[in-house]
Amino acid sequence: MDKSAFGEFLTSLCHYYERKEPRKETLDLWFQEVKHLPGEPLDWIREQICQRQDGFPRNLPAIMRELWQRWREEHPRKQAHPDTDTNCRDCDGTGLITGYRESHAYAFRCGRCRQSTLHGIPFATGLDLLAQGYALTEERKRNRYAYG
Repeated sequence: MDKSAFGEFLTSLCHYYERKEPRKETLDLWFQEVKHLPGEPLDWIREQICQRQDGFPRNLPAIMRELWQRWREEHPRKQAHPDTDTNCRDCDGTGLITGYRESHAYAFRCGRCRQSTLHGIPFATGLDLLAQGYALTEERKRNRYAYG
């Protein structure tokens, strides 16, 4: 989505909840968290928020990402991710990352591009995994073998 579509989405939510629009800095921070989402489901996401939330969401980007995943599940035939990076440096466009620790391989959904819709597998970025002590070697990365 582009910043303009996000701005319109946010303005609509602020009007619905009779809330002041956030400062530019807040808008920029929130947009960085959701800019990878497509614009197509924004109306649906807004309707879901308005129907289910008593007040303006405390963590709007998290709710938007969660609802986008639900939208994708409910609309499997729609290709709602034209803006995702098929050349993602963490997962090489597969949506999955393999982390290696103590001679075992573990699967994670890519937290950078968020292309995978698999349930029960946590999100992580390559940097997150390295910080947690996982290895991401090119040789093992090429094999793509992992278990949960």
